[in-house]
Amino acid sequence: MIWKRRKQMKVQIGTEYCAMEIAEYAVSRRYRHDTPISNLQLQKILYFLQVIHASETGELLFADQFEAWPYGPVIRDVYVKFSDCGGFPIKREFDTEINDSIRPFLDAGVDMLAEKSPWELVRISHAEGSPWDVIYNQKRLHKGIIPNELIMQCASEVSE
Repeated sequence: MIWKRRKQMKVQIGTEYCAMEIAEYAVSRRYRHDTPISNLQLQKILYFLQVIHASETGELLFADQFEAWPYGPVIRDVYVKFSDCGGFPIKREFDTEINDSIRPFLDAGVDMLAEKSPWELVRISHAEGSPWDVIYNQKRLHKGIIPNELIMQCASEVSE
C-alpha cells in the first residue's frame, strides 16, 4: 500500500466511543475466541480500525489521538492500561457496551487484523508516507501526536 498526501478532509467523529472502549471490546473478543492479542497487536488493530472506519464512513471511530512510537501508532492510555502484560497475550474480559450498529464492523475488523502477526501490522503501519512515517520519520517527532487530520487524509486515499 502506498500512502500519499492529497486533499484535506474535515475531521468528523462518528460515534460516542473512546479508544479504551474499542480496545476493551477487541481484547474481550479475542480472549473469548481463545486467541488473545498482545498490547502491540491491540495498538495496531486500533489504528487500522480507525483508518478503515474513516475510509468507509468519512468519520473517525473515536476522537483519541495516536502518538508516533518506535513500533507504530499508539494510544498512550490504552498502552499503559495493558502494559503489565508486556509482550504477552492479554487474557482479560471486559463488559463493554457496544451498539449493534457498529458491532459487525468491529467484529470483522478485529478478527481480520488479529490474523496478522504483530510485526506484519507494524510493517504496514510504517509504510512510507503513512501518518506514522510523516510524524516519526519525516518530522522526527518521536512520540509526537499523529493529528486526526492526517488519519482522515490517509483514509481518503484508502477509499479511492
